[in-house]
Amino acid sequence: MVTLAPKAVARAAAFGWRRARPRTFTVDGQEVPYLVALYNSTWMNERTIEVPLARAFIAERRHGRGLEIGNVLSHYGPVHHRVVDKYEVNPGVENIDALDVTGSFDWVVSISTLEHVGWDETPREEEKVVAAFQRMRSILAAGGRAFVTCPVGYNPILDNAITTGRVGPVSDKLFAHDERTNRWSQVGAGYEGPREFDHRLNRARLLRVAQFGG
Repeated sequence: MVTLAPKAVARAAAFGWRRARPRTFTVDGQEVPYLVALYNSTWMNERTIEVPLARAFIAERRHGRGLEIGNVLSHYGPVHHRVVDKYEVNPGVENIDALDVTGSFDWVVSISTLEHVGWDETPREEEKVVAAFQRMRSILAAGGRAFVTCPVGYNPILDNAITTGRVGPVSDKLFAHDERTNRWSQVGAGYEGPREFDHRLNRARLLRVAQFGG
């Protein structure tokens, strides 16, 4: 019997998903390619749409001063913006708490990071994530804009703060995952499908993609 190395298994799985589902998902009527990458097995979780959406956001603002809160994008290609992450130690990453970031930025991105702020820290500070949104607003330059993704159902305090406006006004989109087909689809605010975070497989069933600022 032939035994495949872990990376070979991952490549085979990624190839299988490429064949099993369309190569793109739809955002406001536009087709966007899924990201299929070995790191974090993106085809199995929300990274498959988060990274392409964040890259598109940055591409529209590539000449501005940029910041990423939570080191994600550098795992999928070179980045040319400032990156802060309180816990992850990597070259080019500044270990700074989200509430301690200073400066002025034309754009800020944060990919599935803010739901952990305060919630997964000891001691737990449930309202810290609201303060993190306020800090992001404060470091945006005039006309600057922020892009944030977060899995619905992971942090109920954050979910409530967004829907009730406690983090300030945001424009957001929702994307639902179909576990049978492994496809992501944009859905409306009245979506009645699964919203709970899948802790067993550590992935979202419903993803919020929000923007705010100028």
